[in-house]
Amino acid sequence: MMLRKCSNHGFEDIAQLSIFVNGLRSNTKMLLDVAVGDIMMALDIEQATRILDTMASTDYQAHHDRQGIHKKGLLELTSDALLAHNKILTQQIEALTAQMAKLPQQIQAMQLSQSQSQSIMFDFCGGDLSQ
Repeated sequence: MMLRKCSNHGFEDIAQLSIFVNGLRSNTKMLLDVAVGDIMMALDIEQATRILDTMASTDYQAHHDRQGIHKKGLLELTSDALLAHNKILTQQIEALTAQMAKLPQQIQAMQLSQSQSQSIMFDFCGGDLSQ
């Protein structure tokens, strides 16, 4: 994208890519390599250009979408984090409540199963379990 908008000053595409990547800060280079799943310079020029174009357009769109949003302060971020945490806890409590509501039925089923086992054992032993 940027390579198409600016003249190449006589540099080949691979040289322009090398200049661009080597001009990045080390943290940004690491993020780029992780995003690519390899070392950026190990890719062919078409793949690298396509990835950079995609990342640039995504970043442009994200920046454009954020323009109307004001920066939040620490208090607002903490409040958002607490709300998110409370939502997770509420979901966990609801799941546990649903499981606990099933407990009486599960206990009854277990008691019925034990009762049937004892009845079968009683019949098998000829009606006398003391033997």
